[in-house]
Amino acid sequence: MIYSMEKIIIEVFNLIAILALGLIPFLKTRERGYLTLGVISLQVIIISILAFSLFANGPVEYSYAGSFITGFIPVRIDYLSAWFILVISFTFLTGVWYGVQYMKKYMDQSDNLALHAGAFIVLYTSLIDICMIQNSLVFLVVWEIMALASFILIIFEHYKSATLKAGINFLIESHDWILFLSALVNRYIIWFFKPCGMEPKSNLPCARSASRPADAYRDIQRIRCMGACRYQRQPWWCCHDARFD
Repeated sequence: MIYSMEKIIIEVFNLIAILALGLIPFLKTRERGYLTLGVISLQVIIISILAFSLFANGPVEYSYAGSFITGFIPVRIDYLSAWFILVISFTFLTGVWYGVQYMKKYMDQSDNLALHAGAFIVLYTSLIDICMIQNSLVFLVVWEIMALASFILIIFEHYKSATLKAGINFLIESHDWILFLSALVNRYIIWFFKPCGMEPKSNLPCARSASRPADAYRDIQRIRCMGACRYQRQPWWCCHDARFD
């Protein structure tokens, strides 16, 4: 099997996070902070080198064999992925350097800090992986990991009811919108780009049908309206409107 340099870099990036998670339980509180700082900084350097190289050499794509459940797992890093990788990396790099100093006032919460440090590493790693994974099922699994890691970070002060409420609200919202996006992609985007002559036996119209854009518009309007209802703390059925039927 021939490994490209980009594939090796990505695997090393993920392996560093796995090794760090294995080390955290065996370290003292202060050492955990320094480990998190070193791991995130090293990961940022590694993945940023890859991202900058893409702007010079073009997109990279490869795949893993996967299993009978997932099928092939394509991994693609294009210009848009590289841009998001750099933005996320910059945010986490500045965050970890600030956080090491900020979290010193919680030094008495050793177990809480250990969980927080592990979640921070998992969150950064999963966000970078989300930018590259092209398999829908694996994407959802990594998204779930990202959401749970974010939830743990948000409820660090879980003894405060407002903090716990904010974490639960985030967890619900992260699942709500990934379901909406998945349904939208499966119903319209994948369908729209499917060429004519490949329709299923149900004799659905092909991608050139004029009715589908209107259907997509109505569904997008429903989603926006349901979001507004949630923001205003009203039940989702408040957005029912004959214009959407």
